[in-house]
Amino acid sequence: MLIAALAVIAAAQDVPVPELNAQLYHPPVSADQTLWTEGTSAFADEGVAAVRGATHFVHRPLGFRDVDGNVTAVVGEVLQLDAIGAFAFDRARVALDVPVYLYSTGQLTDNGAGLGDVALDLGVGILERGEEPLGLALDVRLTMPTTTVAAPLGSTSVGVDALVVADADVGPIRLAGNLGAAIGPESELLNVTWGDSLLYRGGVGYAVSEEFGLSADLAGQSSFAGLSSRAGSALELLGGGWAEVATDVTVRAGIGRGLTGGLGASQARVIAMVSWDPGATVRDRDGDGLDDTADKCPREPEDLDGYADEDGCPDPAAEVLFLVRGDGVPVSDAQLSMGGVALEGDSIELHPGAHRVSASSPGFGTREIHFWVADLSEQTVEVALAPLPKLGIADITVLDRDGRLVPGLTYSVDGRAAPAPPDGRVRLALPPGPQTVLLKAPGYATTHVPVRVASTQTVSDVVAMTASQVNVTDSAIELLASVEFEKGRVQLAASSLALLDEVAAVMLDRQDIVLLRVAALPAVKSGGGAVDVRLATQRAEAVARYISARGVGADRVLNAGYETAPMQITGEGVWRLDVFVE
Repeated sequence: MLIAALAVIAAAQDVPVPELNAQLYHPPVSADQTLWTEGTSAFADEGVAAVRGATHFVHRPLGFRDVDGNVTAVVGEVLQLDAIGAFAFDRARVALDVPVYLYSTGQLTDNGAGLGDVALDLGVGILERGEEPLGLALDVRLTMPTTTVAAPLGSTSVGVDALVVADADVGPIRLAGNLGAAIGPESELLNVTWGDSLLYRGGVGYAVSEEFGLSADLAGQSSFAGLSSRAGSALELLGGGWAEVATDVTVRAGIGRGLTGGLGASQARVIAMVSWDPGATVRDRDGDGLDDTADKCPREPEDLDGYADEDGCPDPAAEVLFLVRGDGVPVSDAQLSMGGVALEGDSIELHPGAHRVSASSPGFGTREIHFWVADLSEQTVEVALAPLPKLGIADITVLDRDGRLVPGLTYSVDGRAAPAPPDGRVRLALPPGPQTVLLKAPGYATTHVPVRVASTQTVSDVVAMTASQVNVTDSAIELLASVEFEKGRVQLAASSLALLDEVAAVMLDRQDIVLLRVAALPAVKSGGGAVDVRLATQRAEAVARYISARGVGADRVLNAGYETAPMQITGEGVWRLDVFVE
């Protein structure tokens, strides 16, 4: 109601028709949890259409009170219907709001009905709520002078409302705020000038559940020209709620009342709205990662297990019991796993299809089997484990040439490293069959010891390690003894085979040596004659061939032929081996 402190008031029939719209409320286009305050829910990256229909009743938004307290209702009661169509695309939104006055009463009209001011609403999303802590958008509403009702319920010129829209979620609570200005023609109404105005709205929505919630809005409009007058500011409180009655279909309702006597603040307001908002209601209610629009079971989470996960529905499964046996006897302490995940108990629910289970138990080997679940009936899968063979014992004493225990001894069995023995003696529990024990010690040549044990048998052996004849640096394998050949021939002397066996052992142990470059160099002997280059090259080839044949592989050994001086090796992973020949 407009409160005017007037000493004298004109007769009712003399009150002019002001050029303004006393109907301050219009349904929000981009809000899903508030009834007046705009939000950012309607902005989408992909094209989304929405339709809203709203009807609301307002009682006495504009009237006069004289000095005696008598009230004249310029606009008494209005029943309005709004039809809104919106389309959002590429973070922009356009909407058309067509208001229709079903009837209106007041000093200047009697059951007046007709078209209201049609509005074109344009919005641009800046920040997307959810991806950012705050949703932010700009909204511009262009109001066309299309009113056909003879009452202050429209304008004779274009009006513009410009708003900054912000909202955020705090748990189940949605907070929204609008701030902007309304630009329109200036109108004089007794002692109040109404024109360009400040717009401010705040709303809060509380989601009681995913289908139902409550809301409260506080909306105000203050004329810049009439800020000094109580009649120039209208403030109204609107409370209500919403309920989703079907997919994408929401019903909203609320009641409100003005808190001030400013122009447009009603004595009572009742709102009912129904909307189809596919963009606003796309969500994942069951939390399974699928939007409700694509989820066939939006209230039941999908059991994400790789089986028919695309429909969003939990899938039925068959109860499968695993019976683990060893030598025909049930194994009570078997450990079961599927896909590396241990199973609790001896049964599990599985979907039809192919599966794989791994079973193990102390004293038995590990076995992995593939099986097929044909249907949803209870099924039993039997897993037979073979008992592990009983171990034998290998007792190896490692001595040097002087009969003393070798210090700093380490060893491995078939490539598997083991703790260093404290006293130079190796005692191993081994499964029956052939094994290879690799012995190493600083200053000694790597030694391979073949061992064969039988179940529960103890085998003893004494091994003599010889001093190392090679020294490994960062770029070369240096020989501490000479490679000998049969006189005047290419063949290696038998006395040099152990030396080259040690070189091969180094290559097998040091996989970081990618390539060993073997070169023949002239022996340093006083008075020596000319070197037979052809023979020297062939001898280098013989050395390279022998090393590669000891399990190293020909791709890791290169014959560089005869060279007059050692070559500096700079390639990564390349080592040098120099063989001195006459």
